[in-house]
Amino acid sequence: MPKRTGLMKKIILVVLSALVVPSSVLAQTLPRYALKPGMTLGQSLANGQRQINRAAGFSNATCWVYDGNAKLGWRHTACVGNYSYAGKTYRFKATSTPVSCSRERFTFVVLGVQRRTYTQAWTHRVFNCKVSG
Repeated sequence: MPKRTGLMKKIILVVLSALVVPSSVLAQTLPRYALKPGMTLGQSLANGQRQINRAAGFSNATCWVYDGNAKLGWRHTACVGNYSYAGKTYRFKATSTPVSCSRERFTFVVLGVQRRTYTQAWTHRVFNCKVSG
């Protein structure tokens, strides 16, 4: 039995050490939103806001990016604004995070009405994908 206990301790140690990956290493491998060549952050956000405001029922969208910078890219985008449905206007918040360079995870919340989280194909209309810093 002592050999088996020693083996279990080694396995547990290997698993725990694998879980304690430095965040800097992990951050460099996660996909991020990057600016398109020749575009500023302000232009990119304005394009995203314009696309949202053109969708039926949406207006007054304000968007931003967070968890990153222009050099590394950003991990998340978020937008807030108005959503009109069945004659009533509600506030919405939407966040997106790249899962890979081809898919994004969205969370869409209309206060008091609905909350949806889903993944969909990333169209790269506003931002490009950046994998390493």
